[in-house]
Amino acid sequence: MAKKEITDFGSKIGGARKDVWVKRGLCVEDIKDMTASEKEKYIKRDYIWPKPDIQEELEKGFSRFIVYWHNEMRKTVTSKKNIYISAEEYINGVRKIRSMVEAVKTEKEISDFEQRALDGVFLRKKYGRTYEYIAPFGNIFNGNKFLKNIGTYGHLNMKRKMGKENFAMTEDEIMKKQFPVIFIDGDKCSVAEDRGRSILIYKSGCSAYYCYPKPNVVLVDKTYVLIDERHNILFCGTQENCEKKQKEAFKEKKAVSKRKRKEKWIPKQFETLERSGETWRPQDKHINGEELIERYGIRAGEFGNWTNTLERQASLDQAYDAFADLAFALDIDEKSVSLPGLSCGSLAIAFGARGRGDAAAHYEPLREVINLTRLRGAGSLGHEWAHALDHLIGQSAGLSCLATEGRIFDYVKSLKKVLNRIHYNENGIYTQYYVDSTQFDKQYSKDSHGYWSSECELFARAFACYLSDKLASEGKRNDYLNGHCNTYVSMDKKGNWIYAYPRGDERIRINEAIDELISELKDKRILFTRPEKKEETVSSVFTAAPNGQLCFA
Repeated sequence: MAKKEITDFGSKIGGARKDVWVKRGLCVEDIKDMTASEKEKYIKRDYIWPKPDIQEELEKGFSRFIVYWHNEMRKTVTSKKNIYISAEEYINGVRKIRSMVEAVKTEKEISDFEQRALDGVFLRKKYGRTYEYIAPFGNIFNGNKFLKNIGTYGHLNMKRKMGKENFAMTEDEIMKKQFPVIFIDGDKCSVAEDRGRSILIYKSGCSAYYCYPKPNVVLVDKTYVLIDERHNILFCGTQENCEKKQKEAFKEKKAVSKRKRKEKWIPKQFETLERSGETWRPQDKHINGEELIERYGIRAGEFGNWTNTLERQASLDQAYDAFADLAFALDIDEKSVSLPGLSCGSLAIAFGARGRGDAAAHYEPLREVINLTRLRGAGSLGHEWAHALDHLIGQSAGLSCLATEGRIFDYVKSLKKVLNRIHYNENGIYTQYYVDSTQFDKQYSKDSHGYWSSECELFARAFACYLSDKLASEGKRNDYLNGHCNTYVSMDKKGNWIYAYPRGDERIRINEAIDELISELKDKRILFTRPEKKEETVSSVFTAAPNGQLCFA
């Protein structure tokens, strides 16, 4: 008998489907179903006029300069809409500038574009050298930046800037630019004496460069030399040997540059997912999306196209148990798990359906949905639920952002105590948790600067630890809910262990403050107390097959 297909459930989560317009750019029609938060985020230049695909434009036959000029003209557009024009005016205005710029295919056509822009399309001459804007482009177009880039002088400066940035150059071209191999011909490149030392004078265009040999480099006429960007002579010999040294020098420079870049933190992928505690569903019974809605009030669920039936069923069952364990740990009503005070009505959940596959999971405040990625999402549900709770607290205080980001604590005063204990110990000194988190920022990359030590992430990681400790105090465990909470461990450059999660006395103090926060949220009826319930105890283990799929043991 064929297994029943498991599909999305509940109301449509929706959201700005960037996969539809990310390449072509945002149009007025795309914003009709957006929430206010989505409009605030997406009605910006970079979504309406995305950065050009350099390789794609070069393949179309455009010169390097035209591709560069297209992007420089894109920068003359204000980055986001201001209060003086409507969303429709801004989008249509940006798209008009974009269409005119992208119609330019040769350098000869640039002058025609500039003349049209100054003849009343975007600007018109008022008197002397002064221009005035044509409505509504005064709120869209940066005339001063445009005027600096036009004409022969503006184009020359743009080409110089393009050269400094190595724009659209191949690796081989960059290598030859950074480490040129030059023949000492006695004319354009000749050996000279400087204070008793042999140097090289190299003429290029209207400029002459003085190049000094590194120790042990002896200059000989009618040979080749390898030079770096600082005009140091690295090697002198045959062309073949110079080109060999050229490749070695370029490779070493790339390796040094790579070492300077921050690595990504890769979350743990579980081989087994352990759970012990109450039996929230009859043994061996699989649940469906409607049961998740019925019991917890979750408004909707989505599955990624690449998740198979086995994965979808395992995700549903584990989420069902995890939400029940969450309600138990916080002693809240099960319907409170869905955070019904959120602006969309309640929380939604997605399993590998909403992008960002490099992360274990993420919370989307624009649509109030938790997404757990296909392979590493298990272990992060509690962390992402903490972000959603943070968002609900912020909304309850009249904010559109997360409460920890808004830092307004008048409405829920205990949140300030939680953050204080996250940052400072009882002696008013920075906690090791905070210090180590800042160290993680120095070593690992993320979405933005200061990710690991940001208020919202510090709170979410501490909250996941709190959930783990609450369950452990009752002899319970749920790896799907918070298995990642104690895994943020690394070593600094000096060989010292660093931990981006609270431990020891600091953890106890933070947990006490979170206890007070949960109590205050119940008093304010943001969360509701759990009614008495008796359940049977069970232990279970989910395992990961070699292909990473979750299955039942």
